[in-house]
Amino acid sequence: MNRTTFYLHYTDTTQLLQSMEEDLLTEAQMLVNAHIQETVADGSLRPVFEPILDFVVEHREVCTILFENNEVSHFAEHLQQLIHRNGTEVIRAWFQPMDDQQLSYLLRFITYGLIGLIREWFQKNMDLPKEELLVTAEFLVDGAASRLLKDA
Repeated sequence: MNRTTFYLHYTDTTQLLQSMEEDLLTEAQMLVNAHIQETVADGSLRPVFEPILDFVVEHREVCTILFENNEVSHFAEHLQQLIHRNGTEVIRAWFQPMDDQQLSYLLRFITYGLIGLIREWFQKNMDLPKEELLVTAEFLVDGAASRLLKDA
């Protein structure tokens, strides 16, 4: 794309990054919507996390750029909000927590943990097989939630 064509669509590179972020988050939400009921019913993170993981791998280059330019795009924060918003439904269905404060802290922990796993995986050139990453994520989420909310 030449400079003239670029400026017909975007005012600057910041607007381009924000547009890419919006598109990715919209697609990610559609994936969550398609798989969240299966996740709730199965009592497993895998039905929703695996398609999301495949999606970010497919868009690895753009996701990496957005993660690295977080001051401009706030991609990690917006991804965290997407996970938190949707995760609330899942955790409530699995554990019926009574303490909203504990739920909020747990979801914050889980969301940053999942984003951190993906970022680390990308930084290490996806050296861990995807299946192992999925098992690790599921183990960490299940362990944290069940330990914190088992008596909730």
